[in-house]
Amino acid sequence: MQPSSFWFLFFALSLSACGSKSSKKTTTQLVKSIESILLTSTQTTTETQISANSSTETVTASVTNSSTETVTASVTNSTITVTSSATTNEASSTTTTVTVTHPIGGTISGLVGTVILQNNNGDNLLLDTNGAFIFATSIAQGATYSVSVFEQPTQQVCTASRNTGTVTAAVTTVSIICSTNAYTVGGSLTGVTGTITLQNNGTDTLSLTAIQTPFTFTNEVAYGAPYTVLVTTPPTTQTCSLSQGTGTMGAGNVTNVAVSCLTIPSITFSDITKYWTFGQTITQTFAATSNSPGAFTYSISSNTLASISNSTCTMSHIGTATITATEAASGQYAAATKTALVTVGVNYCVSQPCLNGGTCTNLSDNYSCSCVSPYSGVICELSDTNCSAGGFCLNGGTCIADPGGGSCACTACFTGPHCEQLNPDCA
Repeated sequence: MQPSSFWFLFFALSLSACGSKSSKKTTTQLVKSIESILLTSTQTTTETQISANSSTETVTASVTNSSTETVTASVTNSTITVTSSATTNEASSTTTTVTVTHPIGGTISGLVGTVILQNNNGDNLLLDTNGAFIFATSIAQGATYSVSVFEQPTQQVCTASRNTGTVTAAVTTVSIICSTNAYTVGGSLTGVTGTITLQNNGTDTLSLTAIQTPFTFTNEVAYGAPYTVLVTTPPTTQTCSLSQGTGTMGAGNVTNVAVSCLTIPSITFSDITKYWTFGQTITQTFAATSNSPGAFTYSISSNTLASISNSTCTMSHIGTATITATEAASGQYAAATKTALVTVGVNYCVSQPCLNGGTCTNLSDNYSCSCVSPYSGVICELSDTNCSAGGFCLNGGTCIADPGGGSCACTACFTGPHCEQLNPDCA
């Protein structure tokens, strides 16, 4: 008979013979006696059949009253049948005991690994899968049961509920729920000067200041699960690095995540513009400055335009390149870089195009002249020295600077170098 059935009958039948004929029973009386005992766990009966509660149980028991008399009770296909093979109506005195038992079981969930359960401090049951379970030994009707966790799985805690009671029928409601042990993730901060934001496993966020060290994330991580700590927002003007920030959770809290922050230096590095004359080599000394004491090194993007040696740039061709100043980390300051443009253009002023003491300035594709008074014009070729003397232009004429020192622009009715002659048409 399988223990997974709804109910189970075990017949313990013992015989004791008494010498007196007055205690003898007929076989019919024995059959009725067994029927009466079987009725303690069933609801309906006929003369020789009792309805059962299972279609899969088969139990057979017999009472032998003499060498030729046997009474048999069996359960097959949901029917208990009591029969007799007796050949006489006389039988010895017989004591018949029928014990009704039921299986004890339930369900287990969340299990990872193996667990050992017990019922009534024994009947050990080892489980390694989730789902339904049944103990090997059924319990007599009316007796008590008490299911407990005898041996926990590795790094798990299993808890039993609905696990005690008195047996009245098959027990299928014991619940065992297992949960994996979980631990915290944390560490320390170094060099933080503002507010830093950390995140573990994409969701657990901490905003911290320098005084909040050591730190611990709020959410625990299950044993065997991964953890990944990131700096999502570093402090303003700082750069931060992580060590021991990733791993698989072991059998204890993680406390060695290390966050280290350094201040980003403030570097000043200006562009360089020079103008080249054919065949000329231009040398320019430059230097980046910073609030960090770190040493600088320099590199250039185009060695054909110019070359770099320490902080000196030698230029020999027209074009534009980028100089990168790299400052080494020092103390609380991080390593950093700053770039500047070096531009070499054509020296349009090499021919000294500006006249009369004018100053030539190179442009990207031309030049311009800055003139001194009283000169003006594109190349400072114009002068208004004549205009500075009063009465140079008469009759409303206007003095205009020109290469000759200034001339008069006359109104319609006058003409002449000083607008001194009346136009005949206006007479």
